[in-house]
Amino acid sequence: MSEKEIDQVLVERVQKGDKAAFELLVAKYHRKIIRLISRLVRDPAEVEDVIRELDNVAEVVVFGRNNAITGQVVGARVQLQREEERAMFRSRLRRHCRARLAEYKVPVHIELVEHITPTPRFKKSRGD
Repeated sequence: MSEKEIDQVLVERVQKGDKAAFELLVAKYHRKIIRLISRLVRDPAEVEDVIRELDNVAEVVVFGRNNAITGQVVGARVQLQREEERAMFRSRLRRHCRARLAEYKVPVHIELVEHITPTPRFKKSRGD
């Protein structure tokens, strides 16, 4: 059986609900998925600029975060200017991003932090 045929069998099993087949496909294509997302998102500054448009955002840093299903998703670390109910802010941020960005660029993971500290070279730390 060729690689393509094996993948086709795995896809058919996934469509029938086989979680083990899904995990095999994700494991096999994990790196390719990450590279694809990186190419699609291209510049985290685009997502950061859209988030900065929101009222009450002091600073933001966007990063890739590992995900068991897709390999990687977009995450955002946000420093607010003043207190705001966290769930309301997250909802507002997602709604704002969905209106201005492609769905795959909308942050899935949102961290609200007290302060975003730059690296020793005064760059944004995008590490997870």
